[in-house]
Amino acid sequence: MKKKGNKKEVMLHRNILILFLLLLGVVILLSAIQKIQTWQSRGASISQTSSSRVSKSKLGVFITDATEGARKIVEAGPRVIKVLNPNGNPGLQDIIRQYKTAYPDGIVVVRFWVPQAVQYDEGFVPEEAAEDFWSRFLLPGVSSLPVDVRSKIDYLNGTNYIENFSWNTLETPSHQEWFSRFWVKLSDLIAENGFKPNVGEFYVAGLDANHIDGIVTMLEKAKSDSGIWSYHGYTVKYTTNPAIEKDFSLHYRQFYDYIQTKYPDLSSLKMLLSEGGVDCEGRKTDGWNGSDPPEGDRLHDYCTAKDDTEAGGRKLSRGNKEDFIYWLKWYDSELQKDSYILGITLYAIGLSRGDSGELEPIAEWLAQYLKDQGSSTSDGDLTPTKKPACIPNWCVIEDSPCCFDPMCIFLGSFGYNADRCSR
Repeated sequence: MKKKGNKKEVMLHRNILILFLLLLGVVILLSAIQKIQTWQSRGASISQTSSSRVSKSKLGVFITDATEGARKIVEAGPRVIKVLNPNGNPGLQDIIRQYKTAYPDGIVVVRFWVPQAVQYDEGFVPEEAAEDFWSRFLLPGVSSLPVDVRSKIDYLNGTNYIENFSWNTLETPSHQEWFSRFWVKLSDLIAENGFKPNVGEFYVAGLDANHIDGIVTMLEKAKSDSGIWSYHGYTVKYTTNPAIEKDFSLHYRQFYDYIQTKYPDLSSLKMLLSEGGVDCEGRKTDGWNGSDPPEGDRLHDYCTAKDDTEAGGRKLSRGNKEDFIYWLKWYDSELQKDSYILGITLYAIGLSRGDSGELEPIAEWLAQYLKDQGSSTSDGDLTPTKKPACIPNWCVIEDSPCCFDPMCIFLGSFGYNADRCSR
């Protein structure tokens, strides 16, 4: 006669086997989903080109929406693209996937828009303000992105210059120190969570060489975190005259002249011109496709060249497509002279109707221009890429997401690269 204990033991073994098979089925399903996502990404609408190298041109684009023109430009392989708020826009997420699939050496910069109503004053401890900014705005932004998109971000923005600081200037040493301490802490937070910082986002004419001493600590921190710093490369007087543009679209050269003399170790810190094009005072009519301030306007002399000589040989006018193309070719030729410049993300494509900076009307020209310049022989001048860390409870497996954190160790037992998971 069989013992009852043996029957119970058989039932227990059977239940364990069933549970094991069910868990194995889950693993196989997750793996299949992962592969499908990868195939979908690789089969995306931006086609593979004969070369995976980015363009030799340093002209890139700031993308605010996934328009037809944006896709054409990205398909042409710019060195760098900047994407605004991809967390709420599946089309922008696809553009990031497609760009990095076609051009692995291309540079992706992401910015999450923060309302200017959010203000930190000098009463805030800078480090605490940085922690608040990270936890309220950047962390939710990156956390809401699919993991395969997060992993393709090269640089992450913070504040847009001093838009979120109530004093709205960097003229005083105390403001410079506060700004620098804020960015040192924010760079740390960005780097600790697996990204590289893009610090500064200085407005055109918003920084001078004599401010460098007050912010050198944040620049040193950016370099140590494999980050970059950024300036806005706008022409205001709309010229191709370097003597005029040294105070505007080429103003960054004065920074590097100063740095190379006083802080030579920082000379290798790369800069991105993270916005750029034609502007005057930021009004919707001030862009390349707008209109020049008329005579008698308080900004006429400031925002228009008086003649061909001051303009650099050809007087340019807003509202003229050929004039803008002429300026872009000139500006690209100037950027090529400066090895420390990664490129420029022209502002912008996907803007609201009526904004005269909208690039959609020149998208086909820009895409063809990027192709015509040929492929870069460099890798896009990327600073060293760190292994992506996991923002709490992320787990990256074979470059695809496993968002069920308790599964990480279990999946590792089936041969997955579980040691890539950071906790």
